[in-house]
Amino acid sequence: MAYWVWRLPDFGLQAVRYADPNPGRGPEALTVERARRTLLEACNEAARADGVAPGLSVSRALARCPGLRLVSRSVSAEKRLDAWLRAAAWRHSPYVELTRPGTVTLRDPVPFLADTVSRVPEIDLRRGGGPTPDLAELATGLTRAGEPGIRVSGPEALDRLPLAYLGLPPETEAVLESWGLRDCGAFRRLSREQVAGRMGRAAAGAWDRLSGREVRPLRIAAPPRRFVAELALEYAIETLEPLLFILRRLFDELSMALEGAVKVAAAIHLRLALENGHPPYVRTFRLPEPTCRPESLLRTVYTVLETLRLEHRVVGVALRIVPAPERPRQRDMLSTELRDSHRFNETLACLAALVGPEALGTPACRDTHRSDAVVLRPLGSVRPPAGNPENRSPKPEYRGYSLDRFRPPRRVSVSVRAGRPRAVESAFCRGRVVAARGPWHGSGEWWERLRYWREVEWDVQLENGMLLRLVRTGGDWRLAGIYR
Repeated sequence: MAYWVWRLPDFGLQAVRYADPNPGRGPEALTVERARRTLLEACNEAARADGVAPGLSVSRALARCPGLRLVSRSVSAEKRLDAWLRAAAWRHSPYVELTRPGTVTLRDPVPFLADTVSRVPEIDLRRGGGPTPDLAELATGLTRAGEPGIRVSGPEALDRLPLAYLGLPPETEAVLESWGLRDCGAFRRLSREQVAGRMGRAAAGAWDRLSGREVRPLRIAAPPRRFVAELALEYAIETLEPLLFILRRLFDELSMALEGAVKVAAAIHLRLALENGHPPYVRTFRLPEPTCRPESLLRTVYTVLETLRLEHRVVGVALRIVPAPERPRQRDMLSTELRDSHRFNETLACLAALVGPEALGTPACRDTHRSDAVVLRPLGSVRPPAGNPENRSPKPEYRGYSLDRFRPPRRVSVSVRAGRPRAVESAFCRGRVVAARGPWHGSGEWWERLRYWREVEWDVQLENGMLLRLVRTGGDWRLAGIYR
């Protein structure tokens, strides 16, 4: 049985960077108030290179590094980063313990997926493995930023690890250093009775963890059943870029949570809280195909948000994913389907934003006898209907000539004798009529004065063999189409 621990060092500082749309690359430090003094709680590698260390006062830190950036702790940012870490862990193993904020323990995980960190490249994730959960957590101290995880086979591999990783009380660590003990190997070579008798229960517990003699049971946490991500903003935002940054972070968390639960998203519920207590903006997005890819989820929302204009600034974001079970289906070599239905759905949303939703749809015949009367119906699912191609209805039989219609009908001059067309002249055709069938009278919608229509149709053959469809409305003649 293998155990792995994922740890985010300097968790509070990384959480602030995780929530920052433009994280800096220079020296940074996290401040904390202690005994009416502002001290440094954590700092990054760039700050340590300039001589800055945790525990220094702000004035001393700025004296050593004038370009040091000071940030304050953000509870909401820590919750979001911890949610991302949990979702990433459930993606690799169903046996996950939420050890502490910024640290999770996994049992028998699958091989690490590189795209877990590539989604958030500024995150420093340390991974360590070992035969016990405690040794796996100590192994994270042997790794460095950007390096793969290290798996140790026993406590001997941790001998060069500094004592600071054992979590001893400061006074106990000071006593050990006064004895000349600097690393875990020297501390492990002491007898347990000597450690417990001279330094107390806390030091004895640290010795037990380092020895790896006992395997503590994990407190397995249940994966989420509701896929919800909420974030209350510390500052109101009024442009699209920071809003998309927040949505990208939330969709990353939700997509990994969906993968861990073996689910896919069928719909997205978006809620934007507005400042000063104004009613929130709420919208539901139906996906053309269930998916858990964060890029597809973000594109679905982005297409609408880029044309959205709100009267008030956004102070909170909430996302809720409606999961749907994966629907297996057999692909058919004889039928065609969309290669990327999400891309097609995004294109339709862009067209709707340009021409308006009422001008976008599928043409269909209206329920009327009026010729060439069509209406736009809302677009349905872009997914082809499932079924056996052998059971589909056969194609209709060919029953005669097909009519190529002109839309709109073209103007034509028609000579009439005894109420029947005798000659036709237009830019497309001209000649004497040798045969005519008709008239066929049609009318409808008489109950609406503005939509009432009445027309007479004729099918004629010219002396050159052309077959035409003529339509007379009032005293005007139109060429409706040509038979092929």
